[in-house]
Amino acid sequence: MPTHFRIVDLWTSAIEFLLAFDIQANALRLHELQAEAATLKEQWRSKLADLNANARGIGFVVQNLPADPVADWPPVPPPRLSVTEGDGWLTIAQAMDSRRTRLVELEQREIPRIEQVAGELRDAVYQAETELSRLDDEQSQLSEEVQLELNQIEALDVRIQALREDRRKYKDEQRLRKRGAPGNLKLIRDACPTCKQPLKDVLLPQQMAEEPMTLEDNLRFIEGQLGLFNDIRREAVAVIGAKRQRINALRQKVSDQAAVVRDRKRTLRGDAEAPSIAAVRERLLEEDRISRLEELSARFDDSSQELAPIADRWRANQGKLQTALQATLSISDRQKLDALQKSVVEQLRQYGFKSFEPEQILISDETYRPTRDGTDLPSAVLMSASDAVRLIWAYLVALWEIARTTRTNHPGVLVFDEPQQQHMKEISFEALLKRGALQVGGTAGNYRDK
Repeated sequence: MPTHFRIVDLWTSAIEFLLAFDIQANALRLHELQAEAATLKEQWRSKLADLNANARGIGFVVQNLPADPVADWPPVPPPRLSVTEGDGWLTIAQAMDSRRTRLVELEQREIPRIEQVAGELRDAVYQAETELSRLDDEQSQLSEEVQLELNQIEALDVRIQALREDRRKYKDEQRLRKRGAPGNLKLIRDACPTCKQPLKDVLLPQQMAEEPMTLEDNLRFIEGQLGLFNDIRREAVAVIGAKRQRINALRQKVSDQAAVVRDRKRTLRGDAEAPSIAAVRERLLEEDRISRLEELSARFDDSSQELAPIADRWRANQGKLQTALQATLSISDRQKLDALQKSVVEQLRQYGFKSFEPEQILISDETYRPTRDGTDLPSAVLMSASDAVRLIWAYLVALWEIARTTRTNHPGVLVFDEPQQQHMKEISFEALLKRGALQVGGTAGNYRDK
């Protein structure tokens, strides 16, 4: 098999096509559904990214909107736009109501002259600067906390990577043992391999070590550690996300507060008879905030409506995908596999297979390969090289034979590359030729003439 092309499920796909399995059509349908699911995810995430970008622009965040498509729309609790206010959150509707109430109060007031509010303005400038300083401090503190969380995630990533590498090594050893390799392999001995002199790799005397955990115990421990550290990492990522949302909201507040400070200072430096610039600016600022909130709310509603059909398509896709994933071999497919196994066993007896009883070989329902005790064959651990060649003969001829009696996509041609390798016994090769002669219209007695 040309595995260097990295084609997914190459062996199973080839056998399914050659034998015209009914499950092959389901496999194609499965790939189509998986591609559709990936497209729906991309569309969903694109909409979500646009929403988040628009919301962050004015200090809001999108809450309760899943990162991936959902089958039920709207989800519970429903998605909403929120902005941080003190230690809590306000929805966009609450924020707009608050801004509108504030604007009505400002419009009902007469715009004062500078000389009338000079004293109040000095106090207001001081209060505005104090609030601006507080917001800056809070933003700096949150930024430091985010950096600490990021450092923690980096340390967790190093630990998780080390655990994954340990798991890989243990699974490699587990696979080797399943294939017959001896356990407790030692690469370093207590004696020199050349002169046989004893070697000491420590300076201090060592006490007798306790009995170590088994391979399976180590794997279970590593899996538990991976689960724990992955949970900690997910929690840290969620905390960082929440703090970054607060930082975005604070940045908008800092920008607005800085504008207030500038306007109040300009007012103090203005003509005593002129109207208060700060009062005018405050009205305009409230109007601008309300306008931006209304625009964001409208965009959010439009995007929510656009997500609804994606959710409907996702629900239909996932239902079909579950059905496709649960599809099994049909009766016709099962009959072809049974015929394949029967032919392989029968041929191995004719070819003089000796490594073990041919009846111990089963054709896997998942890979369609010959197996013994769950191990794919041919295997250098389980059989001799000559018997491996006999098994290859039997398997390929069996595929050819099925094509003679059942509807398949097999081309009806069988080509061997050096079939007599491993100095195969002549009686075995003769049996192979006899078996092939029967498939091309001959008989067991006249294969030489064919």
